Amino acid sequence: MISRIAWAVLVVGLGSFHLSQAWAGWQAALVIILAAVVPIGLVALGERLKVKPGAVVAVLAAAVTLGTYLLTTAADTGFVTTLRDAVPRLLTAPRPAPPILEMVLPGALLAAVLGLVVAARIVREGRSLVAPPAAAAVMYVAAALLTDGSSDRYGLLAVGLLVLTVAGWLLLDRPAGRRQVALGSAVTALAVCGCVALVAAVVPLAGAFEPRRLVNPPSQRLSEPSPLPRLAAWALQGDVELMRVQGEPRPMRLVALSDFTGAYWRTTAVYRPLGANEQAALPPGDRRVSSTLNVLVSGLDGPWLPTAGEPTSVSLADIAVDPNSGSTVVTGGLRAGMRYQITCDGDDTASDDIATATTADGPAAEPYLSTPSLPWQLEEYARQATHTASTAYEQAVALEHAVRSGRKLDPSAPTGSSYARLTTFLLGGPNELGAQAGTAEQFAAAFAVLARAVRLPTRVVVGFHPGDRAADGTFTVRGRHATAWPEIYFDGWGWQRFQPAPVNDGTGSAVDPIRQKVLTQLAERSTATITPVPAQSAPRPEPTAPAAPQAVPPGPQAPRDLGLVFALIVGIVALPLLAVAGARTVRRAGHRRAGPFGAWAEVLDLLILLRRPTQRWQAAPDIAAALAALLPPGEARDGVIRLAAAADRAAFSPAPPRQDSQCWQDVRMTRRAIRNIVPWHRRLLWLVDPRPLRRR
Repeated sequence: MISRIAWAVLVVGLGSFHLSQAWAGWQAALVIILAAVVPIGLVALGERLKVKPGAVVAVLAAAVTLGTYLLTTAADTGFVTTLRDAVPRLLTAPRPAPPILEMVLPGALLAAVLGLVVAARIVREGRSLVAPPAAAAVMYVAAALLTDGSSDRYGLLAVGLLVLTVAGWLLLDRPAGRRQVALGSAVTALAVCGCVALVAAVVPLAGAFEPRRLVNPPSQRLSEPSPLPRLAAWALQGDVELMRVQGEPRPMRLVALSDFTGAYWRTTAVYRPLGANEQAALPPGDRRVSSTLNVLVSGLDGPWLPTAGEPTSVSLADIAVDPNSGSTVVTGGLRAGMRYQITCDGDDTASDDIATATTADGPAAEPYLSTPSLPWQLEEYARQATHTASTAYEQAVALEHAVRSGRKLDPSAPTGSSYARLTTFLLGGPNELGAQAGTAEQFAAAFAVLARAVRLPTRVVVGFHPGDRAADGTFTVRGRHATAWPEIYFDGWGWQRFQPAPVNDGTGSAVDPIRQKVLTQLAERSTATITPVPAQSAPRPEPTAPAAPQAVPPGPQAPRDLGLVFALIVGIVALPLLAVAGARTVRRAGHRRAGPFGAWAEVLDLLILLRRPTQRWQAAPDIAAALAALLPPGEARDGVIRLAAAADRAAFSPAPPRQDSQCWQDVRMTRRAIRNIVPWHRRLLWLVDPRPLRRR
């Protein structure tokens, strides 16, 4: 019994550990694991103290119910409300869920209920080998659904559960007094392994099930004005500390602005809870990088949370994310002294292949191409700046160079990003206020408008440079580090950042090797410079429509489809057979524990396979005599007679039946003798023949 209890604790403990991965923090893991294994230990202790298992389970169930009621009352969430809304709340929570009471309680309650079920079964002989793996499987599936499979990405925990389960079935399900592994248990273990292997082969070919699609997460819109005009104020207060960041030096994003009215940029984002099943209209790039940062807010305010990309986990509870941009808002806004840890993903650019990347088109890209009533001077400027470019990426690099060249950052320059302000910024004369100078707002907005003019999907991001590095590795972000930059979407590469604004000293920002190579190629094609178009010039020429990108036909999918069909056919055929074989194995294991009754039941099952079923009114000696007449002379005939006599003695003797090893030796001899008199082609499907299962 001790070995069974220890095995059950290991199996259930591993399953509860996997379940706890759906929550952040070690506290949640500790609570869920204890909730699962403590009931098993207490019921086992009660068994040693001669306390009825039913009484211990009843007391524990009452304690779990009362504890849940008290905790929900203290949290002011309500007992019924907590149970009713547990699944929707978890499916709309961040991944992993924050370790707060209303989030952890459903997982701990599930673990406690499963632990009670296992505890009730573990002390009952013959029923303890199925409950622990079943409970672990329930917790494993629950964790996979809550985490989208990321809690066991490589299947290591699944392999561990399978190994523990098979080891328990092989080592614990043995007849008393025998060291050999039971044949039935071995067959069951092989059947389980076969099912798992088949599922592992078929499931990756099918579409993943995402339960969050079944729940509509809450959403919110912000009426907060764009922070672009604040760039000038931050620049004038350059030494004011805004935040401190620990981690890799990365630009910190505040908000992405995609809607341009011709007068100003704004955000029309819909914010949803982090982890909600909401896909971006434009998918992320194929190459992603991840970073984890610790942030201390000091002088920054507003609703937007500084991030280093698209957040995947945040230590704060009340946050919401725009799935299209990764912009994150926090309930109540930022405040001095706020600390949080954030993990973000972003698109990578470390490859020369991006030089040939194409841009997106279609309805999903339209919001990033809109330039209502675009002045023809700006459109002509964009055309001249990109006339030597042959790819979308070359166009973007050419525009970046054109906007930066000959202009300087000036925090005292007029603010704004309207067409009039951008026309002055790009085309104004030497004596015109705001000409050829501006804040990061004008550089980013001008690039974005020009890029949209040549059909490059573009948005503007307000954020911060990494900041000043201290001796301890912390980066201090100050007002002078506030900036804005444009981003262009490329197919397969996602949103790529460009930096048209020069650095604060006016010398111009460094160009990475890939873009320097592109600039060299553009210079080789033409040495012509961009001539500014006068504001009062000839009538606007008709623009030439850009060439539509050529779609690449998809490659053949027949092998994958055929493989999926073949796997499904094999699964449809094999799974029922494996289920019957497993049920037959469990049936034989039950017979083995039943002593002489079980041995005789095995003989009756063999007669069904032999196509000589018996009737209920027939006596065991008569059945044995008829079967012995079919067998060749030898020990097998005597064994059948002994089995019938042992079954009769067990049925009519006042003493309880005892385990008799001779009975099972006779069963094995009888089975071999029957197999010898049956043709081989009739024996092929005996292992998966369901007819013995119908006999009561």
